[in-house]
Amino acid sequence: MSRLVPSAAFSVRGDTPISKCLAEMRKRNIGSALVRSESDHALVGIFTERDLLHKLELIQRGNRWNDPIRTVMNKNIVTLPQSRISEAGDLMMEKRFRHVPIVDNVDPNRVVGILSIREVLSDALVRLKRAMPLDNQREGWTQEALVTQGLDPGFEEYLRKRLSINLPGPRTPRGKTLIIDLDHIPTATWKEMLKNANDHAEYVNIIVVLDPILHAQNIVRNIEKLDALERWIVFTKPVGMMDFVNRLEQII
Repeated sequence: MSRLVPSAAFSVRGDTPISKCLAEMRKRNIGSALVRSESDHALVGIFTERDLLHKLELIQRGNRWNDPIRTVMNKNIVTLPQSRISEAGDLMMEKRFRHVPIVDNVDPNRVVGILSIREVLSDALVRLKRAMPLDNQREGWTQEALVTQGLDPGFEEYLRKRLSINLPGPRTPRGKTLIIDLDHIPTATWKEMLKNANDHAEYVNIIVVLDPILHAQNIVRNIEKLDALERWIVFTKPVGMMDFVNRLEQII
């Protein structure tokens, strides 16, 4: 059973300057801000770290830091009632976003909190651990089968646990699968690191994950070309958690 508990939602008026909204987000160490109408305080949008990355060049080029946050917010906001909070992960994967406001069951205009993909992932990992305790031999199988570089520790733990449960074990892996998250690795080291990966015959699969918004488009295009090569698979974020795991189960 899901025990998802939304975090307190932070909101600003639509006429709040971009710079002030960002300062408040940084002070609170949060990745999103809900945007409300100046007139009736209705929820009109959401602004996230991802929105900032997507529009940073536009804001900087026009020196628009004092523009209202409503000019750069995402207006296509999707909410979930408290009674359907367990559907948050599926909704995030389907709509390809990372935050979902949770609203009151009776009054959909009253926001009771907000869920992030990290909270959904943590909840999924806890439920997996409770569902099936694994012996050391079976859990150790993924240590042989998977090698990771730059992967979020929480996601890596979830990934190994999920594979250990879903795949027959104990078993002998056909070879090692290398997963590289380029977003957490300095760009200057990419070329040498990818070359070294390609030179290692022990890697039967090399999976590269990156967020195209975080990197120059010419770099992203070059990385995406790797998908056409034997052994290489490229995923662009936001990666659907279940899609990613299901693909691993097919190739590993």
